[in-house]
Amino acid sequence: MVEKRTLQPTLEKLPPGVILLYTLPGQSGIIYNLVWSPDGRTLASGSTDSMIRLWDIQCGELCQTLMHTSIVSSVAWSPNSQLLASGLWDLVIRLWDVQNGTVRWSLKHQSVVSSIAWSPDGRIFASGAGDRTIRLWDAPSGKLQRTLEGHQDGIMSLAWAPDGSILASGSDDQTIRLWAVPSGKLCEIFEEHYGEVLSLVWSQDGQILCSGSMGETVHLWDVQSGELRQKFEGYYGNSETIAWSPDDRILALGAWNETIHLIDVKTGLKLNTLEGHTNRILCIRFSPDGHLLASKSGDHTIRLWRCDNWALVAVLHEPSTPVFGGLTFHPQENILATRDGGENVIRVWRLDNTILLPGARRFEAGTDRDAEVPLLKNTPKLLIDTATF
Repeated sequence: MVEKRTLQPTLEKLPPGVILLYTLPGQSGIIYNLVWSPDGRTLASGSTDSMIRLWDIQCGELCQTLMHTSIVSSVAWSPNSQLLASGLWDLVIRLWDVQNGTVRWSLKHQSVVSSIAWSPDGRIFASGAGDRTIRLWDAPSGKLQRTLEGHQDGIMSLAWAPDGSILASGSDDQTIRLWAVPSGKLCEIFEEHYGEVLSLVWSQDGQILCSGSMGETVHLWDVQSGELRQKFEGYYGNSETIAWSPDDRILALGAWNETIHLIDVKTGLKLNTLEGHTNRILCIRFSPDGHLLASKSGDHTIRLWRCDNWALVAVLHEPSTPVFGGLTFHPQENILATRDGGENVIRVWRLDNTILLPGARRFEAGTDRDAEVPLLKNTPKLLIDTATF
């Protein structure tokens, strides 16, 4: 059944340069997951109502509803956007054919599936669960290729190196393990965290792994040497409050004191502190062109910051819940999807750089060399703030 989206009347006078495209209704449970397909055509939302809804972003229509038998805990698109893997509280993983909304494979763990990650080539997807195992599945056949064992507690996070040669896993046992694929050989164990490892993010060149934990720490690891390069304390450590800039130079971290810290990845020094939120930071994300940083807070606001001088350029008011962030940029365009924690709907916004970045000439997406709003790698070096953080 195809359900049309509703056009939401403007909640208030929106800031110049921000257009509300759609309000996507129909969620009867809390939205846990909000994930764009890699081709940018579809937005998937997973919910406690045991459904994943697929939204066609070109028209704002609900194109598929994928029914499950329990709460959806994780959602991951295949690199070609044709398959969707979902992990459930009832221990099941389902692999969906998005074109026709049918289940291609139904697979199982011995505990709640907490994380799913696709290999860059799309042939393997990995699943991690509370049963302490990581399973590597062959996507075309649905067969189990290998089970990776060694963690002493449940798996919380998975991330593939950009070249697909290494899979990183984070666990409740406070360790990170690096596995060679397809052999399954354990390459390295990182043991510096003092809390469950909730998030893992690779740099685009595969040289650095960023990890965040419940112990309020974020670590940067040199993968080749196995050494801890940098350690930052006082941060949430979940995947929604850690964001790499598109050029890998800057790491944005949501801090406990309602601020956002911008870290120079190479030196580990703080470049700037973004202030203005009046409650905890729930989510932060860079736009795909690297010109904007969006942040969402428990103060029921979304703030947009320009990345050349870190000035605040817009504030949107939207209800939020104290736990789930729900903020994600389209993979190619300056389109932002957010989750309204009050009405439990999804809003889709278009952001116009020509208005949000006054004084900058027009930017054309995809033209790094010809970009007329300086990309992060071309921005003047900011003054270093060496204060303790």
